Amino acid sequence: MALTHEDLQSISQLLEPMRTDIQGLRTDVQGLKSDMETVKADVQGLKSDMETMKQKVTALELTLENVTNRNISILAENHSSLVEKLDGVLNTKNENMIRDVKVSVLTAKVEKLERDVAELKGKTA
Repeated sequence: MALTHEDLQSISQLLEPMRTDIQGLRTDVQGLKSDMETVKADVQGLKSDMETMKQKVTALELTLENVTNRNISILAENHSSLVEKLDGVLNTKNENMIRDVKVSVLTAKVEKLERDVAELKGKTA
């Protein structure tokens, strides 16, 4: 059985919607390719940003380890030294206050004794 020209035209007309669908698919695939290129560029940008972020974090960690922690340690050592000195000063101040109280008491007793002696001298004179 041989196909006639009319049969071929009928088949061609039946295939036309498929051609249109295939053309649409090609357009969609082309759009997907374009979108993928955009995604690839974005991912590359993210990788670059991430690398920069890693470098900054590493620099920050090094600063913390080498500078900040060292300075905190120095401050802590100096703080303990200052606390010891302050304790010494406070102890000296307390001792001085105790001496002042003792001197004040002794001064009051001496004044009382002087009055008593003066009174006794007045009675015997």
